[in-house]
This record gives sequence, C-alpha cells and structure tokens, in this order.
Amino acid sequence: MAGNAKERKQKKEIAQKMMETKGMKYNDWLHEKHQEYIDDNLIDYMNMQEEKQEEKNDVQSNEPTSSTKPKFQEIR
Repeated sequence: MAGNAKERKQKKEIAQKMMETKGMKYNDWLHEKHQEYIDDNLIDYMNMQEEKQEEKNDVQSNEPTSSTKPKFQEIR
C-alpha cells in the first residue's frame, strides 16, 4: 500500500467528506469493500489452505515413525 500514515489519513478524511455529501457512511462503505474482497477471493484462499494442509500431511506421512526409525547402539 502506497503512502505514509499521514497521507493515508488525509485521503481517508477526504473520502469520508465526499461520501458524507452523498449520504454514505465511510464504515458502511468499508464493510462493503471487505465483503467484496472476501467474495472475490474466498475460493482461491480456501484452495490455498487445502493445498497447505495436504503438503503438511504429505510431509508428516513421509517422516519415519518411531518403529521405522533406525536404532543406533552406543559404541564404547
């Protein structure tokens, strides 16, 4: 996201004033934007989470268990 904190604050204030002139509330608009983002990206996000879980399961299933780990004897 571009801009420093001061610039972002100024832009937010300008947007709020512009919205107020049209009878819109900034927080309602922001909530709509959040919902749009979720709606547009939820399937991709869920697929990524599923792939991560599958990779994690694959790694765990390839790790040797205690019964298959080689046992080393101490050499004296």
